[in-house]
Amino acid sequence: MATRLNPFDALDSVQSSYRSYVETFQNVDDETINAWIENRIETGKVLWKEPFVQLNQRFQYGDTLEEFVADDKLHEGILDVFTGAGGDPIEPYKHQTEAIQSIQSGNNTIVSTGTGSGKSFAFGIPIVSHCLEAKERGEDGIKAVIIYPMNALANSQYEDFAERLDGTGLRLGLYTGDTPHNPDEAPEFLRQFGREEAFDSEVVSREEMQNDPPDILMTNYVMLDLILTRHDDKKLFPEMHEGALQYLVLDEIHTYTGHQGADVAALVRRLKQNTDAGEELVCVGTSATVQSDEGINANDEIAEFTGKIFGEEVDADNVVRESHYPLPLSDDEPLPDDIEVAEGDIATFDGSLEAAQDLTEKLLDRDLMPAETTDASALGNALEDHPTIKFLDEELSSQSQQIFAGEDDESEDEKDLVSSYQEQYRPDASRYDIEQELQAALLVGTVGTTEIQGEEQPIFIPKLHTFFSQGSGLVSCLTEESFEDDDPHLSDAGDIECRTCAQEHDRTRTAYPLSFCRGCGQEYYTTVVDQENTVTQGALSTFVDTEEDEEEAYLMRGDWDRETAPLPDEWLNDNGQLRDTYVEAEPQPATYCPECNQLTPGRVEQGQLECGCFAAQGVEVLRVNQPFLFCPNCGVHYTRRVKNEFNKLFTFGTVGRSTATDVLIGNTMRNLPDDQQKTIAFSDNRQDTALQAAHLNNLYQRVRFRRSLYHTLAEGDDVSLTTLGNDVFDLVDDEEALPPAIDTGMFGPSAEDRQNYSDYLLFNAILELGREQQRTQQSLEDVGLIDVEYENLDKLADVEEVWESIPELSNADPQVREEYVAGFLDIFRRSVAIDHESTTNFADFKRNVINQLDEEVHFHGQEFFNFPVGYSDTASTSGRHRVRRLTHPALDTSAGHPVR
Repeated sequence: MATRLNPFDALDSVQSSYRSYVETFQNVDDETINAWIENRIETGKVLWKEPFVQLNQRFQYGDTLEEFVADDKLHEGILDVFTGAGGDPIEPYKHQTEAIQSIQSGNNTIVSTGTGSGKSFAFGIPIVSHCLEAKERGEDGIKAVIIYPMNALANSQYEDFAERLDGTGLRLGLYTGDTPHNPDEAPEFLRQFGREEAFDSEVVSREEMQNDPPDILMTNYVMLDLILTRHDDKKLFPEMHEGALQYLVLDEIHTYTGHQGADVAALVRRLKQNTDAGEELVCVGTSATVQSDEGINANDEIAEFTGKIFGEEVDADNVVRESHYPLPLSDDEPLPDDIEVAEGDIATFDGSLEAAQDLTEKLLDRDLMPAETTDASALGNALEDHPTIKFLDEELSSQSQQIFAGEDDESEDEKDLVSSYQEQYRPDASRYDIEQELQAALLVGTVGTTEIQGEEQPIFIPKLHTFFSQGSGLVSCLTEESFEDDDPHLSDAGDIECRTCAQEHDRTRTAYPLSFCRGCGQEYYTTVVDQENTVTQGALSTFVDTEEDEEEAYLMRGDWDRETAPLPDEWLNDNGQLRDTYVEAEPQPATYCPECNQLTPGRVEQGQLECGCFAAQGVEVLRVNQPFLFCPNCGVHYTRRVKNEFNKLFTFGTVGRSTATDVLIGNTMRNLPDDQQKTIAFSDNRQDTALQAAHLNNLYQRVRFRRSLYHTLAEGDDVSLTTLGNDVFDLVDDEEALPPAIDTGMFGPSAEDRQNYSDYLLFNAILELGREQQRTQQSLEDVGLIDVEYENLDKLADVEEVWESIPELSNADPQVREEYVAGFLDIFRRSVAIDHESTTNFADFKRNVINQLDEEVHFHGQEFFNFPVGYSDTASTSGRHRVRRLTHPALDTSAGHPVR
């Protein structure tokens, strides 16, 4: 395992896994389309974009908190509140001290710095200092209101400040939709923070805040609007506390634009009016970094924008920006004539000092001197004068750029990092070789260190920003040249008209969405055809909005080979003729006119098409009506019970979003060093976060169970299904891998927990042996890791009297009988027609077993199952259970094959 993450190698692994996931269930048959898709993937045009790289900058330190206290600019209690891990006061960055000075001077202030730069301390320190001073003076009421755009941000800051203010005598309130109404509801509120007890600084309930307002109130703008309008909530700002409010903070103020910005601006003015906050009110905003552009000063723009929201003047001089510590780099080291770094050098880099030294020698094209090999600091000294290191620091410190060779014909208007380096240092080198050299310099810069403000730190701390997508559907015109090898008429931009026809052939041709058969990958043009046989664009959906005179249809180029893909037997009557109910589903030949977008039924080889154009310019197609019941290329067929067209066809790039996220997160974790395997995933809202978290946990539990099941079977000989739950439990217990929620206690799990969890494991084994419901999670049997056998079938096949009443098998060879019965049992098993408590009476099993286990150990996924399932020729089908019947052709017992 690598000692340090190789971000480029890790990204390659994640991209490869994601691509494999997408391609697992998206098979495209046409080689030209496949080649076009592969090229788009390789060049980062679909599925993902090549990564943007940016270097973390080291912030300059400013005045210490002790200095502020010594100058009587901050209350001395600040030194005990804002402390680091060791208990000592934090060392503020320069931008934090500038913000503190500005706020303490009574200036409306904007802190415009990057993520993780400590913006909350920039306003939190002066606010807490004022509250401590006000407490000594005996002043009551809310002194500061901090407004967050999202509850997630408010919750995070609340937890940190509540812990810091514990024991100070100050009081903090979080007022959101989740805030409990009375103290009795507090325990549930605290559990979302992983705590049972409140800090003494917390005012947890609305009732407590209304009766005795806190010193600092954290909320969101929607809830603040309600506070100012609801009768009970107005108690937070009583008349006796008029003038107490001294600070108003809008976190992430750049998000308040448009109608929302106007609402917040009006809200700020109402707050000032309701609280009698006069000119003494200090307005503070935090914002993402904003870059100046030609003719535009970013500070002026920020000041003007925030001034409109606060209704107060904001001086551009009070917009606080980051101050970075400059690295002691130069380009004194001569650049080697040739690039010595190869792709393999990047792939094998494991983050160790030895690997970094080897790669550095390739960059320098010389052996390191003994003094340069002693430690990471010595390596850093060898790198500080390298031109490539200095170039990367200058280019990636202020903005992110792509280190990707890409195409050789880059536009001059879109100069990238490779182009800039090529222009300055290596005009004769290839873009690919330059990419390798730049990546190598970044990697060794993460190992070599340099002294930064008194401590040794890596020269580079790179961040890779990459973007994954499910891809876009493909469109193509329907012409003879559509899938030419050299220049296929394909696009993933959702074009209405074919851009290749327009650019290369100076003609207008409609582009239709392409759908692909899940069985064989055959492409179909997805269309809508009206009564006049005019063809327009369609969409792969069960709910396309069409007119009464229109029909959805799929067009397939070419002919139908009826011998290779015959119509299903059940579509034919006893005379071998197509049943009336399937006439509309039979593929019909037609000729498509690309000029007029018109279909002519049948094959027209001479004369004119119905649109009046010559037959020679028509394209032969097969029309398959929606719903898609039969593929004339592979012969796969469906019943009308399969309503969703997506179960039969797919468009390129349609992947399960939750599973795709699981794949990305899981593979990222696997590429992290052992001591760094932590990942934070963000989502847009609480509902989506809960869904994704549950999906990720369920997948982890399922994979863990399958691993345990596989190893249980691998370590045993023939394992019986009846004991499989106990066997899996014993293996997991022996490996000390039982879920934490299964109380092991001093002497192991209780007898009740053991039995319930063993029964639950057996239930999931039964589901595993059934037909897998999710295409993205194939069973162990589907991927060939386990076999299922039935005991004594060979002996049963030899007992003649058993088969005397079954004419089809009475004279069959015993081996045929065995295969025949095994096939039936496989059908039963895959339908979960298994006699077990969990399948015959799932409601009782759920109550007696599943509900007795902690939800953390659940991974069966579904809440409801269509149990029980049975096969019978006589049982009634009117009950809640599922009854299935079997039919089959007569059997030629001499050959062992079905005949008609």
